[in-house]
Amino acid sequence: MKHLRLFLLAFLTAFTGLSQAASVSFGLNENNIDSLGNTIDYATVTISDGIVAGDIDFVIDVNNDFFDEGNNFGIQSFFFNSLLSIGPLNVIATSNTNWAFLTDFGDRPNDGFNASEFGRFNITYRGTGNMREDPLAFTIRADGDEDLMTYALNNTRGFAFAAHIAGFNNVEGADSGWFASDLSPIPVPASFWLFGTALIGFIGISRRTRV
Repeated sequence: MKHLRLFLLAFLTAFTGLSQAASVSFGLNENNIDSLGNTIDYATVTISDGIVAGDIDFVIDVNNDFFDEGNNFGIQSFFFNSLLSIGPLNVIATSNTNWAFLTDFGDRPNDGFNASEFGRFNITYRGTGNMREDPLAFTIRADGDEDLMTYALNNTRGFAFAAHIAGFNNVEGADSGWFASDLSPIPVPASFWLFGTALIGFIGISRRTRV
C-alpha cells in the first residue's frame, strides 16, 4: 500500500503540473471555402511557455484526419497580433529556417498583413509553395517573462489567428484556403479534472485505511 500511495502521489504531482502548465490552444474553424462548415477545427494553434524564461513557443498543427494531403501540403503562412515590438531577431525557427518573419505595427487602416476576408494582422510568418510546414513550429524570445495572451489579440474583424493552408485534394472546388480563429480557447475536457479529483480522493482513502 505504501508503494501504491507513493506512485499515486508522484502521478498526481505530475498531473497537477500538467494541468497548471502555461499553455493555451485555439482551433482554426472559420474558413473561406464554401463547401466546408465551421463546426470542426481544421488546425490548432498552441501557445506555451518555452524552456527559457521569456520564450513563447508556437505550434500550428493541421488536422490531418480531415485533409487529403497532396503536393507540398501544409501551412504556407501564419498571422497573429501582438503589442510588442518584436522582429526577426526575436524568432527562433524550429521547423523551417527559410521562412520570413514580418511585422507592421502601423495604426492606419491598411497597415499590417492581409489574410483574405479575416482581416489584417500586424505579424506574419510565411514561406512559399515549396516551404509549407505541418506542423509549423517556432519560438519568440523577447525581453521579460511575457504572458501568453500578449500574442493572442483580436484584430479589427475579431480574429486572433489566421493561416493559409494549401496542397490538399479532397475539398470540392479548392486545393487551398484561409482558416481563422477568434479568442475562444479549446476547453480542457471535464474528465481530465474529474480524473485528478478521483486520484486525490483515492489517496485520502488509502491513508484512512491504514490508520
